[in-house]
Amino acid sequence: EFKTFLRNALQPESLRRTDVHHRYRTAKQGAVQTVQAFVAYLDELEQYMDPYTERQRAFTLLDGLRPDIGRKIRERADMPETRSEMASLAINIEEAQRSESTRSMREPRAGPSQGPRGLP
Repeated sequence: EFKTFLRNALQPESLRRTDVHHRYRTAKQGAVQTVQAFVAYLDELEQYMDPYTERQRAFTLLDGLRPDIGRKIRERADMPETRSEMASLAINIEEAQRSESTRSMREPRAGPSQGPRGLP
């Protein structure tokens, strides 16, 4: 009760709700933020909002994902309908990208074939 009093004294509830809705609508996944961390952030904001439908929650997530992940999801014919389906697909895409990136870093770079002392 004291926390609520302090919170209301510092910022009225109507302003807090407006702020939360704005942060929710403009939320974007950070460059190094994982999909899971971004979903957790959206979930945290949703605690202070009136409920959205699963479809609204799914598309809010899609709109906030990094462009490379969102593009791959939008290219699919079978668009996920729920937040959990959207999150699972985004996590799978992110893991595939991370795996591909790691694999390409390990592969030797192709270059001109050289003999001893740099002679062909």
